Amino acid sequence: MSKKILSMYKNNPLYVILPILSIITFSLWLFSVDGYIVTGIFILLFFVFLKLKLPKVYLLMLLIFSLPSYHGNFKILDYEFKFVLPFHTLSVFVGSVYIRDMIMRKNFYKGKLFYPLLAIFIYSLISVLWSPQKLVSLNAVLLIGVSYMSYFIIINFNDDEHIKLAELSVILMTFGLVLSLEIFTIYLRMATKNSNNIDFFLHQIWDNPNLFAALYAFIIPISLYKYRNFKWNLKYMIFIVLDLLIIYGMYLTRSRGIYLGAAVAIVLSFFIYKFKPKITFIIFTLAGVAFFFVTIFTIVLKDAYPGLYQLYYNVSTYRILWYEVAYNNFIETPFNAIFGTGVKSSVYYISQINHPHAYYHSFIFQIMGTLGVIGLILYLWSYIKMYGIFKDIPKQYSLILVAVFMHLGHEIVDIGFEYQYLGMFFYILVAYVERSCMFDKNHNLIENNLEIEKSIS
Repeated sequence: MSKKILSMYKNNPLYVILPILSIITFSLWLFSVDGYIVTGIFILLFFVFLKLKLPKVYLLMLLIFSLPSYHGNFKILDYEFKFVLPFHTLSVFVGSVYIRDMIMRKNFYKGKLFYPLLAIFIYSLISVLWSPQKLVSLNAVLLIGVSYMSYFIIINFNDDEHIKLAELSVILMTFGLVLSLEIFTIYLRMATKNSNNIDFFLHQIWDNPNLFAALYAFIIPISLYKYRNFKWNLKYMIFIVLDLLIIYGMYLTRSRGIYLGAAVAIVLSFFIYKFKPKITFIIFTLAGVAFFFVTIFTIVLKDAYPGLYQLYYNVSTYRILWYEVAYNNFIETPFNAIFGTGVKSSVYYISQINHPHAYYHSFIFQIMGTLGVIGLILYLWSYIKMYGIFKDIPKQYSLILVAVFMHLGHEIVDIGFEYQYLGMFFYILVAYVERSCMFDKNHNLIENNLEIEKSIS
C-alpha cells in the first residue's frame, strides 16, 4: 500500500497531497481547533511544502485549503478585523515567496488588468479619508489588496508552475467536497438538537452563509471540465456522485443569490457554447444595466407606485432597502455622487436603518454608493479589460467563463465580488485564463503579449 502511494506521489504528488490536505482541513474545522493553532499548522505545512520542493502552485493550493479550516475574526484595539487568521497569515508567507521570485527574475508581467486594479486600489485607499468608519474601510482595502495580489501572482507564474485545467478541476472538486461536508455537518448538528432554526445553524458556517455559498460559483462549473472525455467507468461514476454531493451542498446553503447565479450560468452557457464569448458579455451587461435602472425606477417612483415597490421588496427579500440607502447616499450631495462615501462605508449607513448587514447586496450599488462615479468608471475600465481577456478564449476555458458569470450573477444581488476572500478566487480565475492562453499559444509569445516591467532590480 505504501509503495503504491509512493508511486502515485512520484507520478503526480497532487493526488496524494489533495486527500491529505482535505482531511486536515475538515478535521480542524470539525473539532473547532483554536485559530492560532490552525495558523501554526498551516505555516508548518508551508515550510514542509518548501522542503519537499513542490511546485509553487502547491503553496497557492495550501492557501485555498486553509480557508475552510477555521473561521473567526481577528481583534486589534477593540476592533474586530474581518481577517480569517490562518488564511490571511498564510497569504503573507505565500505572497512573499512569489514576490521574491519576481524580484530575482528581474521582470514583472503586468497583465491586462494591472492599471485598472492599481487605480481601484489607490482610489479605495484614498476614500478611507472621508469614510465614516476608517478602520472598517482600511480593513476592506487590505482585503482588496490580497485579492489583487493573487492576480499578479498567477499572471507571473513560470511555465513550470503552470497547472493543467484538468488538475484545477479536480482541486476545485475536492475543495467543494470539503465545503459540502461542513454544511452536511451543520445540518446533522441541527437534527441532533431537534431544532428547526436553520438560520441560526447556518450562521455557524463562517458566520455568514452567503460568503460560504458564493464559493460554489467558482467550484461547480470548473469541476465539470473533468468530464470532457467522459466514459462509463468506475472513475467517472465516482466523480458524478461527488459532484452531486457538491451541488446538494450548494442547495443547502439556502442562498437565493447563488441560486440566481446558477440560473444565470445555465442560461449564459448556451450563448457561450453557441456563440462567441463576446455575445455573452453583451447579454450579461445589458441584463445588469436593466437590473440597475429597474431598481432605480422602483425607488424613485416609490410613492407613486407603492404596489410596485412592495412587489420588489417581497421578491428581493427586502434587498431594495439597501439599494435605496445606496441610492439616497449617492444623490445626497455632489461630493457623494462623484467620490462616494468611502470604501465599505455601507457598514455604517446600513446600520442607520437598524440592519446588521455590511454590504448593499449588489456590487453595482456597492460601487455606486461607496466609491461614486469615479469608482463606477474605474470598475467599468476593469470590466472592459476583462472582456479583452475572455472575448476570444479557446473552448477549453469556456467553463471558467461560466464560473465568472455565475459569480457575477450571484454578486448582482448579493455579497460583492471583492468582499473578503471572494476577490482572490475571482482574480485567480481571470489571471489563470490570461496566463494559460499565453502558455498554450507559444512560450516565446509571453513577452510579446504581456508587458514586462524592467524596473525591478
